[in-house]
Amino acid sequence: MGFPQLIRVGELWQGLANVAPWRIFPGQVKDILNMSLDIATGARTRNGTRNVGSLGSALDFDLTVQDMRFYHFRGTLIIFGADPGNSDLGFVKAFDAVTLTERVITGDASYLDFGTKNTIQMTAIRDSVLVLNREVVTETVTSADYTVEGTVTSADLLPSGATIGDEYYVETSTGATPRGFYRADVTSPRTQDWTRISAPLQDDAVLDGATMPHQLVQQFDDDLDFSITLNS
Repeated sequence: MGFPQLIRVGELWQGLANVAPWRIFPGQVKDILNMSLDIATGARTRNGTRNVGSLGSALDFDLTVQDMRFYHFRGTLIIFGADPGNSDLGFVKAFDAVTLTERVITGDASYLDFGTKNTIQMTAIRDSVLVLNREVVTETVTSADYTVEGTVTSADLLPSGATIGDEYYVETSTGATPRGFYRADVTSPRTQDWTRISAPLQDDAVLDGATMPHQLVQQFDDDLDFSITLNS
């Protein structure tokens, strides 16, 4: 057995090693606590933390860290979780990350129902947080009923003076424009300003927005409050 060797923190760059002690190289460790290992800079101590307050009373639930998922977004601490008294009910709350002042969230949060810390996933997109609940299966619904204003043989014959919202049926495909039903988006003769839509009352034609990922959108007001919107 060799003599003990002093290895400084910054020289612990070889990471963890699950091998017999006599096979460990200088710079490797069996276990490490409150440090992060980097192959370029070696081991570094964990950044210090500061307790800024308690969220217990604001959450109104007897929750533990294991019950919640935390997400930090532009100075806001967002918490998703399930009510431990009724695991079928999900909730979302937002707090100022420094003062822990609660920020108002408006909208229907029922999409989070049946979700858990392990099934809720989030990612930031511009000024919103996209929320996915993996417990919710995306469903389809019947398309809305509407009155077809007219029929044309090809897309280039769609009327240029149509009222926004008018629906027409195109009988034949032309170029990249397939036949089908179209709704006028703007009063313009250009066919790309017509949106192709499902036939009226067509079964399983439209994705149900209530079962799709939702967006938590930050409002640009003095309070930086949020609203929940359907991502449909």
